[in-house]
Amino acid sequence: MQNKKKKFLILDDAVNIDDFKVNRSLKYKKTCVYIGSFFEGKGVEQIFRLAKINKNIIFHVYGEKKFLNEKIKINNVKVFDYITYNKVPKILSKYEIAVMPYQSKVKGRSSINLERYMSPLKMFDYLAARMIIVASNLKVYKHILKDNFNCKLIKINEDKIWSDTIMKIIENKINKSKLKKNAYKTAVNNTWEKRCVKIVNYFYKEKKFNFNNNIYER
Repeated sequence: MQNKKKKFLILDDAVNIDDFKVNRSLKYKKTCVYIGSFFEGKGVEQIFRLAKINKNIIFHVYGEKKFLNEKIKINNVKVFDYITYNKVPKILSKYEIAVMPYQSKVKGRSSINLERYMSPLKMFDYLAARMIIVASNLKVYKHILKDNFNCKLIKINEDKIWSDTIMKIIENKINKSKLKKNAYKTAVNNTWEKRCVKIVNYFYKEKKFNFNNNIYER
């Protein structure tokens, strides 16, 4: 019996741009925001270190408090409990700076190291929200995040460089408008709709789909 070759397609997560068409109040313009889990390697441990070494940087962290290993008593860190995904756009609209301090070993609800395989949903949310992203310089998402184009990429655990970079953003010493503009452009190119088109076109190459022109037949 002849084995048939199976087709596989691996794609990144994506975003719904319309969800982020909310009024941006930038209430906390000089505050860094993190929305995500508190599992090992997601970076909250580095956030707490950064807060301790630079009291001029304020961090607002959103996630499931029950997964924190210790109670955080740092004056310039405020920890909020888990929020449902539909609230993320409005939350992000209050901030300008988002941090993604992933470590070399990233764990989720299992013991598997996700560092080489992950596609962070929060990354696309931050891009769609036109945020200035400060992220760990990881190969896994460098085809999406490009240093000095749509974000600032920094080596893992280089706390001083992280601190200095964030301060430059707060003090308007970098071209913030360029990063925000390119972040949004990147999000527009990575919507769920375009992701679906890639999938359909990959498996049905004889018929091209174009949702924008309302062509769906195959």
